[in-house]
Amino acid sequence: LCDLVLFSKVSHRFSVDRILPRVGSHVVAVWVSDSCVQETGDQASPECSFLNTFWEKTYLMMRGYCSPRICVSRVLKSILQDPNVLPLECDRFSTDSGSNASISEFGQDWFALENFVRPEGRRPVYVDVGASLPFDYSNTVMFDRCLGWRGVCVEPNPHLSIMLQAYRSCKVFPNCVDEEDFSK
Repeated sequence: LCDLVLFSKVSHRFSVDRILPRVGSHVVAVWVSDSCVQETGDQASPECSFLNTFWEKTYLMMRGYCSPRICVSRVLKSILQDPNVLPLECDRFSTDSGSNASISEFGQDWFALENFVRPEGRRPVYVDVGASLPFDYSNTVMFDRCLGWRGVCVEPNPHLSIMLQAYRSCKVFPNCVDEEDFSK
């Protein structure tokens, strides 16, 4: 088990969700924010924006201290929850009432699973164009997190693609999709 977690701007795949199974009853989290503090311009980089929002939305900030270049917090594992992760009803999703367990906007994921996909004996692949947030209204998070499917997520917004990389197992492409071939 781990007692100390160190993360920084280069740790853009960091999430409480990933570390909780590996920590003891308490965890000391250290955010080395030096490279974020030194950024110039009107807007933070997607990596720093994600980590700053993450720090502010958890008990890490409420129970922590920051100097100009580093933030440290010691918290109980039992109160440390990732603010960006929504609870999923994975067991219920694959049933006849699975549309009620879906977190997509209108149950599109469950409808596709029930009407078009028969993954018997193979591990399907999903493609999510305009993937947006990793959980909220996602049409593919249940395939990813509950069914263990492989996936491709296309999301051109760098502030959202960073979150997809942190919380989803899909291969993230931070690009736009268009019918024209602009490579010529």
